[in-house]
Amino acid sequence: MGSPAHAVAPSIADAHTDEALCRSADGVEQPDSYGLLYPAGSDADLRFRLMRRLVVSARRWRGHIDQKLRRIGQTQSRWETLLCIAMHPGTTQGELARLISVEDSTVARMLSGLEQDGEIQRLVSPEDRRQRSVAVTPQGEKSLAALQLIVDMLRDNVLQDLDRTELEVGLRILNKLLARLETP
Repeated sequence: MGSPAHAVAPSIADAHTDEALCRSADGVEQPDSYGLLYPAGSDADLRFRLMRRLVVSARRWRGHIDQKLRRIGQTQSRWETLLCIAMHPGTTQGELARLISVEDSTVARMLSGLEQDGEIQRLVSPEDRRQRSVAVTPQGEKSLAALQLIVDMLRDNVLQDLDRTELEVGLRILNKLLARLETP
C-alpha cells in the first residue's frame, strides 16, 4: 500500500508546475505551499507541516543570528561552538562535533579559526594524551558574553508573546523529537 503522497502525486505535479508557487517573492520557502501532498487536515498533513516548519524555522533562526552577528565579525557557528565548549569544559573535538551535530572536519576548521583568533586553546587531555581537549580563553569568554547578549535579545524578541505554558509545551515536544532522532 502506497503512502498518502503517492495517492495525490498526479495532482501535485499538475498544481505545482511553477516553482515560484513554493517560494515567496524573496525566494524563501513557504511551508504551507505543500498543502497538496497529503489530504488537508489529515494526521499525515499535520505531521508533515510540523516537521517542515521546524526545519524552516531552524534555518531562519540560524540565518537571523548570522545576519546580526556578521555586523561584529562573528557568526552563529562561532557562537554555538564557543557556547558548547564553555558548557562542556574539557570536551574533545570529536565530542564537540557530536554536541553540535556536525562532521569532525567542520569542527576542526572552526576550532582552528577560533584558536587563531585567541578565543580557544587546545590542551592535551589528562585522560588520553593522544587527544586534545578544548577550552575557552579569557578573550573567548569576553567574546561569548558579547555574542550571548545579542543572541539573548534576538531570542527574546522571537519568543516575546509566548507564555510559560506555551514555552514548556514546545520544549516537551522538541525534547521528544530529539530523543527519537538520537535513537538509531
